[in-house]
Amino acid sequence: MSFEAPSPLYPERASANLDVAIERLQKIESGETEKIKLTESERLELLSFENSLGEELEQIVKIKNISSTIHTDYLFTEAGQEDFEKTFGLDIKAETPETIESFIYEHRDIFIKTPPTWFSNRAGAYADTSLLEALENSMDESGEINTNNIQSPTQISLLLTTERALEKLTLLRNFKRKLKSESEKKEQLPKNSALELATLKIIKLYKRKTNQLLSDTFSTGVAIENLSKNIGENNLTAEEKMLLSLFRGLNTPEKNYSRYDRFIHGASADYDEIGNRLQISPEIIAYADNLDSEYMENELCQETRLRDRGLDPAKIFEKNIPCAEFSAIEESLLRHYDSLSEHPATEYDPNGIGSAPDNKWRFIARPDFKSMSVMGGRKIIKAPPKNQSVETMITVLCGHETEGHFIQSLNREKIPLKLLNSNQLGTDRTSLFSEGGAMMV
Repeated sequence: MSFEAPSPLYPERASANLDVAIERLQKIESGETEKIKLTESERLELLSFENSLGEELEQIVKIKNISSTIHTDYLFTEAGQEDFEKTFGLDIKAETPETIESFIYEHRDIFIKTPPTWFSNRAGAYADTSLLEALENSMDESGEINTNNIQSPTQISLLLTTERALEKLTLLRNFKRKLKSESEKKEQLPKNSALELATLKIIKLYKRKTNQLLSDTFSTGVAIENLSKNIGENNLTAEEKMLLSLFRGLNTPEKNYSRYDRFIHGASADYDEIGNRLQISPEIIAYADNLDSEYMENELCQETRLRDRGLDPAKIFEKNIPCAEFSAIEESLLRHYDSLSEHPATEYDPNGIGSAPDNKWRFIARPDFKSMSVMGGRKIIKAPPKNQSVETMITVLCGHETEGHFIQSLNREKIPLKLLNSNQLGTDRTSLFSEGGAMMV
């Protein structure tokens, strides 16, 4: 056996060269490519090592930063100023975008004391509506939209938990150093031993995940940098100054956001005219354009195609299935997979932690749920209690969420590696493959 060559800085996009990846897996399964064979004691040693890494990283990931985005255009309206005063108890006078920005930065403590969720949602809805109206007004007779004169909504991102952000970033950097140290130690084992190869592959997976998590913190640095530019670095708190000192490239955030995107999500093998790897290849763009064309054609011809099959579109799209009915159907699906909890949905505590006492799944419909989704950590499939159509119930609830994400959760529990079976972790591309797989259902 030989060691793998170093990976390039920017990997290929996950959707590129799938035939090569599939062929590699087929060769492993067929025995053409030799697997790493471990003794039982080596396997247990490897799992113990991997689980210790996973548990440590999981605790770091559980540190959640809280931030808020304020759409400032809303503050130039009478309703926005009234909502601001109602929420925070401060009278705000909107004179210029600059004065609004300075006011919010200087009074950032009020957003920590008073959660800005309600106001942020109101301001965000106003920004979305204004943008939609601008797009509609720019549409010509042929349906083309001219975006040249349309301004994007202005917004300010505030980091509300600087201490947590600093703690999390420090722990991630220390964890990365630990991985480097572990890698160096394992390389001291007898060369080409099976345990050495397997361990180094585990460390490589954790390095990729840690790099992703570190890259995701860049927006935190950008938020503090914008704050510093507005109020001056001398007026930052000690934690804000420390956090700011840990980032590089904040003077060119857009360029570095692009680099991080290619670093985490991959890039094209093609280069642009100045020698940079393209973020998205011409092949993927063509594929996306083809999907968009198929989607539009399906939307325009949907009712005709249904009628050609002898189906009534009104019956498929009418929202006439009550909560009790689709709840019973969903619970029958969970029962089919021997995963339905004996503890009823009425016992569900929204403020609780973990799953039902029997560690099985429940279907929960509550007014505070605005969409359908799977919460693996709590082992629930959730949905709003409003009436649903046949189309939504089958394609979204029973298909995408249950036969897609729920089955993924069941399969993930069977994997002994902490990195892959934890709801907090996953590899650097878990979310991409998770959604991609569920979309195929």
